[in-house]
Amino acid sequence: MEKIKFIAAALCFYTLFSCSNFMDTTPKGIVIPTTVEDFAGMTRDVIVSASAYPLMDFSCDNLIMPVEFVSMSINSETGKAYFWQKDFYRVDEDDSSWNKLYNNIYRMNVVIENILTATEGTDEDRYRILAEAKVNRAYSYWILVNMYAKAYDPATASADLGVPLLLKPDLEAKLPRASVQAVMDQVLADLDGVENVLPVKGANLYLPSKAAAHALRARVLFYMAKYDNAAAEAEKALSFNHEVRDMRGWNFKSATNPWMGISGMPLDTEATDILLFRSSDFATAIQRMFAIDTEFLASFSPNDLRYKFFYTKIQPSGKDVFKDGTSRCLQGLSYSITVAEMMLIKAEAMARKGNMDALNIVNEIRKLRFTPENYIALNATNESLLRTVLEERRRELQMSGLRWFDMKRLAKEGLYTKILKRSMGATEYVLEPNSKLYVFPIPPKELIYNKNMVDNPR
Repeated sequence: MEKIKFIAAALCFYTLFSCSNFMDTTPKGIVIPTTVEDFAGMTRDVIVSASAYPLMDFSCDNLIMPVEFVSMSINSETGKAYFWQKDFYRVDEDDSSWNKLYNNIYRMNVVIENILTATEGTDEDRYRILAEAKVNRAYSYWILVNMYAKAYDPATASADLGVPLLLKPDLEAKLPRASVQAVMDQVLADLDGVENVLPVKGANLYLPSKAAAHALRARVLFYMAKYDNAAAEAEKALSFNHEVRDMRGWNFKSATNPWMGISGMPLDTEATDILLFRSSDFATAIQRMFAIDTEFLASFSPNDLRYKFFYTKIQPSGKDVFKDGTSRCLQGLSYSITVAEMMLIKAEAMARKGNMDALNIVNEIRKLRFTPENYIALNATNESLLRTVLEERRRELQMSGLRWFDMKRLAKEGLYTKILKRSMGATEYVLEPNSKLYVFPIPPKELIYNKNMVDNPR
């Protein structure tokens, strides 16, 4: 165990701090893992489950920043993302999302390149660990390409700039940006057939299972607008686990202070509806610095248990409401893939073809979001079906990092037409549908150290 910890620490150190560039310096004196157990320790390390700094949540239309935080945040990556500014970082600052995700990729590249020749284990273990590493790498690349590139468009993806495809544990490589199509092809290649050697149920939610592999492939295909294929993969994931989280037995631990916690609500690391656990660094920043957009909040029925347990106007002291009258987030972020997400992928695919059975799927989730006496099934016409499913998707998957990506993909289709405006003093910032501001800037440090890299226009 001590050897594993040393290996993990060494990899993290050299990946994150070698000139602050993930591909710039070869590590010296690093201990190379050799046994199957060494590599297993790398794939099951909780570090791998931390996805990214939540820039996409700060930027999306689910949140607003109370006035009290605006002035103190404007020069931070949080404030710059919130106001969709041209640059998020100075040349001496690190991009937490970029570094974290490429750190995970580097670690998985070490596993992928060496696991099949590792000692002291079985071939079954070797191929399982290889599959785990590929799922982890695929997840990291999927997040990266959605943050730093345009929404996938089959007509332009081969020309649109994605992110560097680092597929070997080579810290000296200075790679150009691969196309969006190349990145997506690699993600799907990593996921191809991995379910065949993964267990039906992982030892814990940090480790990929058969359901997790299908679920991640469903998400990837969904954001490539291959909705029927995504729905088929979602159905495969649901064949292993179709348990939706039930909120009807939840209760506040304190009758006067909702910040004291909720009894009956499982931890994400233990929740049976999670197919692949992924967390977000600094997830509690949402609770400390943001309020819920009033228009989004109004989309919830007052009897919706998500409204009750996720948001509050009461300050953490439990004595007073917030002076600005806003509602704050009781829960942090979760970037995990859930059963409900798979169901909503199926529902959207059906709604896009006018299949009214999509409502049955949505209502199956909603039954567990209201007490029996308050539950009323949603209805829709053919014309409103897709909109109804999309609205429920927004409510159910709030604080999951997906709203920003949904805004991008739906704007490309003409289904998201909102013009967002945010003000700081006399300065107004505007985000229009299909704006180039939907694509985050490449970190300045990368542009300096890697002359093969080009930035995104902003």
